[in-house]
Amino acid sequence: MKIVKYVALSAAVLCILLAATALLARDRLAQQLVSRSGPGRPERDPPQEVLARWGVHQQLRVDVGLPPASLLVWVLEPKGAVDATVIVLHGIATDMESMLRVDIPQAALAENLRVVLVEPRGHGLSSGDRITFGVRETPDLVRVVDALSERHLVTGQLGVYGLSYGAALALQLAGRDPRVRGVVAVAPFRSLRAVVPSFIAAAAPLAGVLLPRWYIDDVITRAGRSGGFDPDAASPQVAMARIEVPVLLVHGREDAHIPPSHSQALRDAGGEHVELRFVEGADHFTVVGMEAAKRDAFRWLHDVLAHGSGSAAGR
Repeated sequence: MKIVKYVALSAAVLCILLAATALLARDRLAQQLVSRSGPGRPERDPPQEVLARWGVHQQLRVDVGLPPASLLVWVLEPKGAVDATVIVLHGIATDMESMLRVDIPQAALAENLRVVLVEPRGHGLSSGDRITFGVRETPDLVRVVDALSERHLVTGQLGVYGLSYGAALALQLAGRDPRVRGVVAVAPFRSLRAVVPSFIAAAAPLAGVLLPRWYIDDVITRAGRSGGFDPDAASPQVAMARIEVPVLLVHGREDAHIPPSHSQALRDAGGEHVELRFVEGADHFTVVGMEAAKRDAFRWLHDVLAHGSGSAAGR
Protein backbone atom coordinates (compact mmCIF):
# COMPACT_ATOMS: atom_id res chain seq x y z
CA MET A 1 0.00 0.00 0.00
CA LYS A 2 2.84 2.38 0.85
CA ILE A 3 4.41 1.69 -2.56
CA VAL A 4 1.13 2.49 -4.31
CA LYS A 5 0.79 5.75 -2.41
CA TYR A 6 4.41 6.63 -3.19
CA VAL A 7 3.92 5.95 -6.92
CA ALA A 8 0.70 7.97 -6.96
CA LEU A 9 2.34 10.87 -5.13
CA SER A 10 5.36 10.77 -7.44
CA ALA A 11 3.10 10.77 -10.49
CA ALA A 12 1.16 13.74 -9.14
CA VAL A 13 4.36 15.68 -8.45
CA LEU A 14 5.66 14.84 -11.93
CA CYS A 15 2.42 16.05 -13.50
CA ILE A 16 2.61 19.30 -11.53
CA LEU A 17 6.23 19.82 -12.60
CA LEU A 18 5.41 19.10 -16.24
CA ALA A 19 2.44 21.47 -16.10
CA ALA A 20 4.55 24.20 -14.51
CA THR A 21 7.28 23.72 -17.12
CA ALA A 22 4.73 23.95 -19.93
CA LEU A 23 3.27 27.15 -18.49
CA LEU A 24 6.71 28.71 -18.12
CA ALA A 25 7.59 27.69 -21.68
CA ARG A 26 4.66 29.57 -23.23
CA ASP A 27 6.46 32.89 -23.50
CA ARG A 28 9.59 31.25 -24.91
CA LEU A 29 7.53 29.45 -27.57
CA ALA A 30 5.69 32.68 -28.35
CA GLN A 31 8.98 34.52 -28.81
CA GLN A 32 10.28 31.80 -31.13
CA LEU A 33 7.13 31.99 -33.25
CA VAL A 34 7.65 35.65 -34.15
CA SER A 35 11.43 36.05 -33.88
CA ARG A 36 13.30 37.13 -37.00
CA SER A 37 15.27 34.79 -39.25
CA GLY A 38 18.74 35.90 -40.41
CA PRO A 39 21.02 38.80 -39.49
CA GLY A 40 19.25 41.69 -41.21
CA ARG A 41 22.39 43.79 -41.63
CA PRO A 42 22.27 46.06 -44.71
CA GLU A 43 26.05 46.32 -44.77
CA ARG A 44 26.14 42.67 -45.80
CA ASP A 45 24.20 43.17 -49.05
CA PRO A 46 25.86 41.06 -51.77
CA PRO A 47 28.36 42.95 -53.98
CA GLN A 48 27.71 43.51 -57.67
CA GLU A 49 29.98 40.70 -58.85
CA VAL A 50 28.04 38.18 -56.76
CA LEU A 51 24.72 39.53 -58.02
CA ALA A 52 25.93 39.23 -61.60
CA ARG A 53 26.87 35.60 -61.01
CA TRP A 54 23.38 34.95 -59.70
CA GLY A 55 21.75 36.71 -62.65
CA VAL A 56 20.43 39.63 -60.56
CA HIS A 57 20.22 42.82 -62.65
CA GLN A 58 19.26 45.29 -59.90
CA GLN A 59 19.45 45.36 -56.12
CA LEU A 60 17.55 47.93 -54.14
CA ARG A 61 16.30 48.65 -50.66
CA VAL A 62 12.78 49.75 -49.86
CA ASP A 63 12.04 51.46 -46.56
CA VAL A 64 8.75 50.35 -44.99
CA GLY A 65 7.00 50.58 -41.65
CA LEU A 66 5.68 51.12 -39.01
CA PRO A 67 7.67 49.87 -37.22
CA PRO A 68 10.37 50.86 -39.71
CA ALA A 69 12.26 48.22 -41.65
CA SER A 70 14.41 48.06 -44.77
CA LEU A 71 13.58 45.34 -47.30
CA LEU A 72 16.12 43.91 -49.73
CA VAL A 73 14.80 43.50 -53.30
CA TRP A 74 16.38 41.84 -56.33
CA VAL A 75 15.22 42.27 -59.92
CA LEU A 76 15.94 39.68 -62.62
CA GLU A 77 15.20 40.30 -66.29
CA PRO A 78 14.26 37.73 -68.95
CA LYS A 79 16.35 37.48 -72.10
CA GLY A 80 13.48 38.57 -74.33
CA ALA A 81 10.86 41.28 -74.05
CA VAL A 82 9.09 41.55 -70.69
CA ASP A 83 5.49 40.38 -70.96
CA ALA A 84 4.58 40.95 -67.30
CA THR A 85 6.09 41.33 -63.83
CA VAL A 86 5.94 38.91 -60.90
CA ILE A 87 6.88 39.39 -57.25
CA VAL A 88 8.31 36.16 -55.81
CA LEU A 89 8.11 35.50 -52.06
CA HIS A 90 10.03 32.75 -50.24
CA GLY A 91 9.01 30.65 -47.25
CA ILE A 92 9.56 31.25 -43.56
CA ALA A 93 13.12 31.11 -42.18
CA THR A 94 14.60 31.10 -45.70
CA ASP A 95 15.81 33.84 -48.05
CA MET A 96 15.95 34.97 -51.68
CA GLU A 97 19.08 32.97 -52.38
CA SER A 98 17.16 29.80 -51.53
CA MET A 99 14.75 30.60 -54.36
CA LEU A 100 17.66 30.80 -56.77
CA ARG A 101 18.89 27.39 -55.63
CA VAL A 102 15.60 25.71 -56.58
CA ASP A 103 15.40 27.61 -59.90
CA ILE A 104 12.12 29.39 -59.11
CA PRO A 105 13.16 32.66 -60.83
CA GLN A 106 14.49 30.73 -63.83
CA ALA A 107 11.10 29.12 -64.39
CA ALA A 108 9.48 32.57 -64.41
CA LEU A 109 12.14 34.11 -66.64
CA ALA A 110 11.52 31.34 -69.18
CA GLU A 111 7.97 32.72 -69.50
CA ASN A 112 9.26 36.25 -70.22
CA LEU A 113 8.31 37.47 -66.76
CA ARG A 114 10.38 40.05 -64.94
CA VAL A 115 11.11 38.60 -61.51
CA VAL A 116 11.17 40.74 -58.36
CA LEU A 117 12.47 38.80 -55.35
CA VAL A 118 11.61 40.32 -51.98
CA GLU A 119 12.86 39.42 -48.51
CA PRO A 120 10.05 40.34 -46.09
CA ARG A 121 10.81 41.96 -42.75
CA GLY A 122 12.55 39.67 -40.30
CA HIS A 123 14.07 37.51 -43.05
CA GLY A 124 17.46 37.29 -44.72
CA LEU A 125 19.15 40.66 -45.07
CA SER A 126 15.98 42.69 -44.60
CA SER A 127 15.72 44.36 -41.21
CA GLY A 128 12.97 44.09 -38.63
CA ASP A 129 13.12 41.93 -35.49
CA ARG A 130 9.61 40.42 -35.64
CA ILE A 131 7.54 38.55 -38.21
CA THR A 132 3.76 38.93 -38.15
CA PHE A 133 2.52 36.40 -40.75
CA GLY A 134 1.11 39.08 -43.03
CA VAL A 135 -0.26 41.71 -40.68
CA ARG A 136 2.67 44.11 -41.16
CA GLU A 137 4.19 42.38 -44.19
CA THR A 138 1.13 43.14 -46.36
CA PRO A 139 1.41 46.96 -46.12
CA ASP A 140 5.18 46.50 -46.51
CA LEU A 141 4.60 44.78 -49.84
CA VAL A 142 2.18 47.51 -50.94
CA ARG A 143 5.04 49.94 -50.39
CA VAL A 144 7.34 47.68 -52.43
CA VAL A 145 4.86 47.82 -55.31
CA ASP A 146 4.83 51.63 -54.97
CA ALA A 147 8.64 51.69 -55.14
CA LEU A 148 8.71 49.40 -58.18
CA SER A 149 6.17 51.60 -59.96
CA GLU A 150 8.15 54.73 -59.11
CA ARG A 151 11.24 53.12 -60.69
CA HIS A 152 9.28 51.94 -63.77
CA LEU A 153 9.95 48.32 -62.87
CA VAL A 154 6.37 47.12 -63.29
CA THR A 155 6.04 46.26 -66.96
CA GLY A 156 2.68 44.84 -68.02
CA GLN A 157 0.38 43.34 -65.40
CA LEU A 158 1.66 42.51 -61.91
CA GLY A 159 1.43 39.04 -60.40
CA VAL A 160 2.65 37.43 -57.19
CA TYR A 161 4.08 33.94 -56.64
CA GLY A 162 4.66 32.70 -53.10
CA LEU A 163 5.79 29.57 -51.29
CA SER A 164 4.34 28.54 -47.91
CA TYR A 165 4.70 31.65 -45.70
CA GLY A 166 5.30 33.63 -48.89
CA ALA A 167 2.13 32.13 -50.38
CA ALA A 168 0.13 33.39 -47.40
CA LEU A 169 1.66 36.86 -47.88
CA ALA A 170 0.86 36.75 -51.61
CA LEU A 171 -2.82 36.10 -50.94
CA GLN A 172 -3.02 38.83 -48.30
CA LEU A 173 -1.34 41.30 -50.67
CA ALA A 174 -3.78 40.43 -53.47
CA GLY A 175 -6.66 40.99 -51.06
CA ARG A 176 -5.39 44.49 -50.33
CA ASP A 177 -3.76 45.85 -53.52
CA PRO A 178 -5.82 45.90 -56.75
CA ARG A 179 -2.63 46.29 -58.80
CA VAL A 180 -2.05 42.56 -58.31
CA ARG A 181 -3.76 40.82 -61.25
CA GLY A 182 -2.90 37.17 -60.62
CA VAL A 183 -1.59 34.95 -57.81
CA VAL A 184 0.11 31.57 -57.51
CA ALA A 185 0.16 30.31 -53.91
CA VAL A 186 2.12 27.09 -53.28
CA ALA A 187 1.33 25.36 -49.96
CA PRO A 188 -0.32 28.34 -48.25
CA PHE A 189 -1.88 28.29 -44.79
CA ARG A 190 -5.41 29.57 -44.20
CA SER A 191 -4.69 31.38 -40.91
CA LEU A 192 -2.04 31.66 -38.24
CA ARG A 193 -4.24 30.06 -35.59
CA ALA A 194 -5.09 27.15 -37.88
CA VAL A 195 -1.52 26.37 -38.97
CA VAL A 196 0.48 26.48 -35.72
CA PRO A 197 -0.94 23.17 -34.42
CA SER A 198 0.11 21.56 -37.72
CA PHE A 199 3.61 23.03 -37.36
CA ILE A 200 3.91 21.55 -33.87
CA ALA A 201 2.52 18.16 -34.85
CA ALA A 202 4.87 17.87 -37.83
CA ALA A 203 7.97 19.07 -35.94
CA ALA A 204 7.30 17.22 -32.66
CA PRO A 205 4.54 14.61 -32.95
CA LEU A 206 4.51 13.85 -29.22
CA ALA A 207 4.07 17.52 -28.34
CA GLY A 208 1.32 17.75 -30.93
CA VAL A 209 -0.56 15.02 -29.05
CA LEU A 210 0.14 16.23 -25.50
CA LEU A 211 -0.36 19.99 -25.87
CA PRO A 212 -4.05 20.94 -25.64
CA ARG A 213 -5.52 23.41 -28.12
CA TRP A 214 -6.09 26.04 -25.42
CA TYR A 215 -2.36 26.00 -24.65
CA ILE A 216 -1.41 26.46 -28.31
CA ASP A 217 -3.96 29.26 -28.70
CA ASP A 218 -2.49 30.97 -25.65
CA VAL A 219 1.00 30.71 -27.17
CA ILE A 220 -0.30 32.33 -30.37
CA THR A 221 -1.99 35.12 -28.39
CA ARG A 222 1.24 35.75 -26.50
CA ALA A 223 3.17 35.74 -29.79
CA GLY A 224 0.88 38.47 -31.09
CA ARG A 225 1.42 40.46 -27.92
CA SER A 226 5.19 40.05 -28.27
CA GLY A 227 5.13 41.04 -31.94
CA GLY A 228 2.66 43.88 -31.45
CA PHE A 229 -0.01 42.53 -33.80
CA ASP A 230 -3.39 40.80 -33.74
CA PRO A 231 -2.77 37.12 -34.61
CA ASP A 232 -6.36 36.74 -35.77
CA ALA A 233 -5.67 39.33 -38.47
CA ALA A 234 -3.08 36.99 -40.03
CA SER A 235 -5.65 35.27 -42.23
CA PRO A 236 -5.29 34.54 -45.96
CA GLN A 237 -8.73 32.96 -45.72
CA VAL A 238 -10.27 36.33 -44.86
CA ALA A 239 -8.26 37.92 -47.68
CA MET A 240 -9.65 35.40 -50.18
CA ALA A 241 -13.09 36.96 -49.93
CA ARG A 242 -11.64 40.24 -51.22
CA ILE A 243 -9.63 38.80 -54.12
CA GLU A 244 -11.32 39.24 -57.49
CA VAL A 245 -8.44 38.16 -59.76
CA PRO A 246 -7.37 34.65 -60.84
CA VAL A 247 -5.70 32.59 -58.12
CA LEU A 248 -3.92 29.25 -58.52
CA LEU A 249 -3.48 27.22 -55.34
CA VAL A 250 -0.90 24.40 -55.53
CA HIS A 251 -0.51 21.89 -52.69
CA GLY A 252 1.32 18.60 -52.17
CA ARG A 253 -1.01 15.74 -51.26
CA GLU A 254 1.47 14.47 -48.66
CA ASP A 255 2.11 17.81 -46.97
CA ALA A 256 2.22 17.30 -43.18
CA HIS A 257 3.54 20.75 -42.22
CA ILE A 258 0.65 22.61 -43.86
CA PRO A 259 -1.96 19.97 -44.71
CA PRO A 260 -3.81 20.18 -48.05
CA SER A 261 -7.00 21.04 -46.14
CA HIS A 262 -5.64 24.59 -45.83
CA SER A 263 -5.72 25.10 -49.59
CA GLN A 264 -9.13 23.45 -49.79
CA ALA A 265 -10.45 25.92 -47.21
CA LEU A 266 -8.94 28.79 -49.19
CA ARG A 267 -10.53 27.46 -52.36
CA ASP A 268 -13.90 27.28 -50.64
CA ALA A 269 -13.50 30.87 -49.39
CA GLY A 270 -12.82 32.17 -52.91
CA GLY A 271 -14.91 32.57 -56.02
CA GLU A 272 -15.01 30.96 -59.44
CA HIS A 273 -11.68 32.57 -60.29
CA VAL A 274 -9.82 30.31 -57.82
CA GLU A 275 -8.26 27.06 -59.04
CA LEU A 276 -6.83 24.33 -56.79
CA ARG A 277 -4.29 21.77 -57.99
CA PHE A 278 -3.03 18.95 -55.79
CA VAL A 279 0.38 17.47 -56.60
CA GLU A 280 0.36 13.73 -56.04
CA GLY A 281 3.27 12.30 -54.05
CA ALA A 282 4.60 15.74 -53.02
CA ASP A 283 5.11 16.97 -49.48
CA HIS A 284 5.75 20.47 -48.17
CA PHE A 285 9.38 20.47 -49.29
CA THR A 286 9.42 18.41 -52.48
CA VAL A 287 6.56 20.34 -54.11
CA VAL A 288 8.85 23.37 -54.32
CA GLY A 289 11.40 21.76 -56.62
CA MET A 290 9.16 19.74 -58.93
CA GLU A 291 9.96 20.92 -62.44
CA ALA A 292 6.54 20.24 -63.92
CA ALA A 293 4.79 22.05 -61.05
CA LYS A 294 7.05 25.10 -61.41
CA ARG A 295 6.72 25.22 -65.18
CA ASP A 296 2.95 24.83 -65.14
CA ALA A 297 2.49 27.46 -62.41
CA PHE A 298 4.46 30.16 -64.23
CA ARG A 299 2.88 29.26 -67.57
CA TRP A 300 -0.51 29.70 -65.92
CA LEU A 301 0.59 33.01 -64.41
CA HIS A 302 1.94 34.23 -67.75
CA ASP A 303 -1.35 33.40 -69.45
CA VAL A 304 -3.29 35.27 -66.77
CA LEU A 305 -1.07 38.36 -66.80
CA ALA A 306 -0.24 38.60 -70.51
CA HIS A 307 -3.49 37.32 -72.01
CA GLY A 308 -6.11 37.65 -69.29
CA SER A 309 -6.83 33.94 -69.36
CA GLY A 310 -6.87 31.31 -66.63
CA SER A 311 -9.34 28.59 -65.83
CA ALA A 312 -10.99 27.47 -62.66
CA ALA A 313 -10.73 23.82 -63.51
CA GLY A 314 -9.41 21.20 -61.11
CA ARG A 315 -11.43 22.21 -58.09
